[in-house]
Amino acid sequence: MKLRLFGGVHLSLECGQTLPIPSHRARALCAFLAIRPGTMVHRETICAELWPESSEAQARAQLRKAIWRIRSAFDRQAAPAPLRVEDHQIGLYPEGLWSDCWHFSQTLSDLALTPDAALRQSDAQSLMDAAALHTGAFAAGIYDNWCRDAQDSFARARLCAMERLFAYHQRQQRWIQAIDWAQRILEIDNLREHLHRGIMACHMSMGDRPSALRQFQICTEVLQDELGVGPMAETQALRDAIVNGEGHLPKKTAPLAAHGLQKITSGGLVDLDRAIDALGTVQRSLANVRTSIGFETRA
Repeated sequence: MKLRLFGGVHLSLECGQTLPIPSHRARALCAFLAIRPGTMVHRETICAELWPESSEAQARAQLRKAIWRIRSAFDRQAAPAPLRVEDHQIGLYPEGLWSDCWHFSQTLSDLALTPDAALRQSDAQSLMDAAALHTGAFAAGIYDNWCRDAQDSFARARLCAMERLFAYHQRQQRWIQAIDWAQRILEIDNLREHLHRGIMACHMSMGDRPSALRQFQICTEVLQDELGVGPMAETQALRDAIVNGEGHLPKKTAPLAAHGLQKITSGGLVDLDRAIDALGTVQRSLANVRTSIGFETRA
């Protein structure tokens, strides 16, 4: 049985048959419990989050109705409902149930402590598969505060995975793949100036000076249009090196092929003596994402 939560809330059997959940609040309940897999949540907590403007009696009645709708969807297919209801608590348990958000979070958790420089091809493939699962906002169509927080956390986690893929391909000197991942990220957040620099460096590594300068122009226009500012000094220095150095880049902004270890941060490409500290920052950020979405690593 599958529960897909990216792009909406969709339940289906292994055969692919969809189990429709007609109630908006029932779908919200599925999503709310899904970010706490294997955890029993008190009814009062659920009522306060899903029906904040209703009286206690009304919220409890709505919760009972949502539970009934979910169970009815499974009963129609003679399938066991993943809900567990005990006394005043309700939980969604993963036994026999696969969820895209669980697999996504588990993959990022498994690789969170692996330094970027130690990523293998199989690790990069796992990150790529996880990023592909994020086909839309978590539980799209649900606008509760708790859901918006989860959506933001999942979106940040996806961008983190994509940046690791960009860095991985750049380390492997796979310039086309690195550029592709950087451009995918910029389609989501075009203000990440360090990625504009990364694309410029990749183009120069392939000897494509015009494309590198074109990317600088794109970066300049984006920053001016969105923020009313010009490029950072690092970006300008890279552009000057491309224009004046005929492919010889300044040390701090050279492609990875010239320097080995690279780490991407909000400040851009950093040199080797800062890479270890930067890596620890990203690892802690991933841990915070896991905590904020209520995901715990399963044995």
